[in-house]
Amino acid sequence: MKYMLTISWLLWLLLFTVNICWAYKGLYIMNHGTRSHLSFHKAILETLSEIGHKITFVTPYNTKYNIKNVTEILLKENWTDKLLGNPFNNSNGLSMVWNFFEYGPKSCTGPLGDPAMLKALEEDYDYVLISIFLSECFLTVPYVKKIPFIYVFQNIIVPPYSERTGSVDFGSISPTRTYMQAKEENLWPPEVPDIFELLKQPAFAIINSVRALEYPTRPMSPSVVYVGGIHIKEPQPLPQELADWLDGSGEEGFIFFSLGTVIKAEHLKQEHISSILKVFGSLKQRILWKWNSEIKNLPSNVKISSWLPQQDILDIKLGSRLKLFVKTCKSSKYNKKYASYV
Repeated sequence: MKYMLTISWLLWLLLFTVNICWAYKGLYIMNHGTRSHLSFHKAILETLSEIGHKITFVTPYNTKYNIKNVTEILLKENWTDKLLGNPFNNSNGLSMVWNFFEYGPKSCTGPLGDPAMLKALEEDYDYVLISIFLSECFLTVPYVKKIPFIYVFQNIIVPPYSERTGSVDFGSISPTRTYMQAKEENLWPPEVPDIFELLKQPAFAIINSVRALEYPTRPMSPSVVYVGGIHIKEPQPLPQELADWLDGSGEEGFIFFSLGTVIKAEHLKQEHISSILKVFGSLKQRILWKWNSEIKNLPSNVKISSWLPQQDILDIKLGSRLKLFVKTCKSSKYNKKYASYV
């Protein structure tokens, strides 16, 4: 009996030791992206956590996810909001273009020089995950630490990014302004090679897309890993009040209107909101509107909320009552739409 207990204890110790040895430590950099992109990044964090990896997640959003083995580093500025600006304040069609020139480079060099980021870089890591958009200056990190890096695409691959994965594409890559500004601000160490060399050295790339749903289908190298839908969970029951309100739409059904996280209440003038409500009030359907601000004198058929469980609302069980889904054009929402047969 004593012998068996000793064997059991040694076996437990061996398994515990092996588990520690396999627990890789990663740095996950999301310096740019909208809040809605977080659902995709969260799914990757949860997957890595489940297999024992310890991740330091750098983000401009205070997520409060509390995921096991994940430490969040909050950046002091959110450059995405500055870069996107107000989509409706674009009378000449060029304001967003100018924003990209002004804030695009800073959305990389700003986080790279952030005190919280610099503190995180003092640690040792086994690999780095880098959100692809406007993040070229972070390529110094895996080079200096001599560790592999992985691109994370929260949307489909678009030119010129596909060439960085070794895939065939049209057009050519030119040095980005994030790289040039990093050199100007001495954030690009002199021993680090040219940007052209580093761009094409990822271990692989994680893509939030489904190959069969892309059009036109393009050739991709084996280093491109499609994980579209990784953030989609099993539909959950709706809050009772919301479920009753949607059920009450009857045969006329309801329209789900969501402008995502980019368009905010302060972006729309009152005259625009009044026009939208006038149209909504004239419809027979009920209107479920995701909106982050209170609106007075709502038509009786309109319900607003700052947060709505989108995937649960799109569930096939409500398909007969959902007559129209108005949304922004992002691949993560397409994945949810297809998963729900909408």
